Amino acid sequence: MLQRYGWICAIPGCGCRVNLEVDHIVPRSRAPERRWDPDSVAPLCRGHHRLKTDGIIKISGKAPDGTLIVERPRECRDRALV
Repeated sequence: MLQRYGWICAIPGCGCRVNLEVDHIVPRSRAPERRWDPDSVAPLCRGHHRLKTDGIIKISGKAPDGTLIVERPRECRDRALV
């Protein structure tokens, strides 16, 4: 997974190469059988992973071809991203 993304955070424009964590695009709680499915995991830096976990950003799409879509849910658009 890390090699596929060039050892950087999968968020477009981030480029962070440290503190990378495995993100499950489809949460394990919703699809435990897809836990290590290559279409459902992507590396995120710790900061972006926290933003996703906290619901400040939402990630969707398919991981292997790099077409990840990052958006801010309507209820979070007033918050500043740090």
